[in-house]
Amino acid sequence: MKTNKKLLTLTILLISATEMGAMGIAPSLASIAADFPDTPITTIMNIMNFPGITMILVALITPFLIRVIPKKILCNTGVLCYAAIGPLGYLFNDSVALLYIWAGLLGIGFGLLMPTSNGLIADFYSEEERGGIMGMQTMFTNLGGIYLTYAGGLLAAVSWHMNYLAYCIGFIPFILGCAVIPKENMEKTKEQIKKEKVRMNPKVFMYGIFIFIFIATYGVFNNNMSFLIESRGIGDAATSGTVTALFLVGGVLGGILFGPLNKKLNDYMYCVGFGFLVAGYLLVYAANGLPMLFCGAVVSGMSISQCMPQSLLGATNCSKVAGVTAACMVIHVGGQLGTFLGTYFYTPVPAMLSDAVDFRYIFAAVMAAVMVVVCAVCVTIVNKKEAHAGKE
Repeated sequence: MKTNKKLLTLTILLISATEMGAMGIAPSLASIAADFPDTPITTIMNIMNFPGITMILVALITPFLIRVIPKKILCNTGVLCYAAIGPLGYLFNDSVALLYIWAGLLGIGFGLLMPTSNGLIADFYSEEERGGIMGMQTMFTNLGGIYLTYAGGLLAAVSWHMNYLAYCIGFIPFILGCAVIPKENMEKTKEQIKKEKVRMNPKVFMYGIFIFIFIATYGVFNNNMSFLIESRGIGDAATSGTVTALFLVGGVLGGILFGPLNKKLNDYMYCVGFGFLVAGYLLVYAANGLPMLFCGAVVSGMSISQCMPQSLLGATNCSKVAGVTAACMVIHVGGQLGTFLGTYFYTPVPAMLSDAVDFRYIFAAVMAAVMVVVCAVCVTIVNKKEAHAGKE
C-alpha cells in the first residue's frame, strides 16, 4: 500500500504536538494543593516533574523494544498513553497517588513516542526532507504546549479535574497514527539490525551534551520569570502566564527559520540557538516594562527551534537506520536531564555572586555566549576530522 506522504507528515507533526504534555497540569497545581492540604507542596509540584523520570526509564529500553515490536505500535501506544490520561484523570482523582500514576503513564507515553517518531522520520524521509520536517516538529511541539496552557487553564477555571480533559485531543493523532503510519516488516528490521551491527556514532554524544547544556540554560527563563515579574512589580500571575505563552510562540516562529538556516549552517545551528538565548536574556534583564519583556520572551523562545531539531537531525543523519531510535533516545534523555539538573546549577551558582533574581538571566546569558564559542570550536574540529577521514 502506497504511503500518503503529506498525511504521514501531518500525523507525525500532530504526534510531536503531544511532547510538552507535562506542562498541561500546571494550571491546576494550586487547586490540587488546596484539595489535598495534608500533602506537602513540593509533592504536589513534582507531579509535573514525574513524567520526565518515567520517560527517561522507558526511553532507555525503547531501542531494545523496536527489535521485537514495530515502531508504529510503540509510537501509537505512547500517544494513547497521552490521550488516556484525559478521561482517567477526570474520572479517577481522589488521591495524590492516582495523580502520580497518571503522570507516570504520561511519561511512559513520552518514552515510547519521542524516540520512535524520529525513527519513523528516518524510515520514510530522505536526508534532504528531514531538516524541514524536524523544524516543523518543534513548531508543533510548542503549539501543543500553547494549547495545553490555555485550554487546560480554561478547563481548570471550572474545576481542576476538568483540566485533564485537555489531553483528550491526543485521540486525534492516535487514530491518524493507527490509520496512516505504515507497519514495518519486522523480519527485515531484524536482518538490518543484525547486518549493521549498530554502534553509536560518537557525534551523537556530542549532540547529547550540547542539548543537555542548552535545555539547562533554556530552563532559566520559565524557572525564574514569575519571581522576576514580582521583584520588579510589573505584573502578576496572569502576566507570567502571558510571558510563558509568548515564550512558546517564539518557539513556533523559530521553527520557520530552522529549515532554510539548517541548509547553510548544519551543526553550527547550535551557535544560532545559544545566540538567541544570549539576546533574549539580555532583553529580559534590561526590560523596565512589559513590551521589552515580551520581546525577550519571544527571542528566548526561538532558541529551542534551532537546537532541538538540529540535535535530532544530526543524530538521525549520522546514524545507520537501525540505530536511529537509540540515537534519538540519547538526545531526549539529555534534554530531560538538563531540565532536572539545570536548577541545581543556575540557581545556587549565580546566588554566590548576587541575590538578585535578574542576575540569573545575565549569568545564563554569559554561559550561553560561552557555548556559542564552544559549539563553534567543537563542530569545526569534528568536521575537519570527518573530512580528513573521508580522504583516507
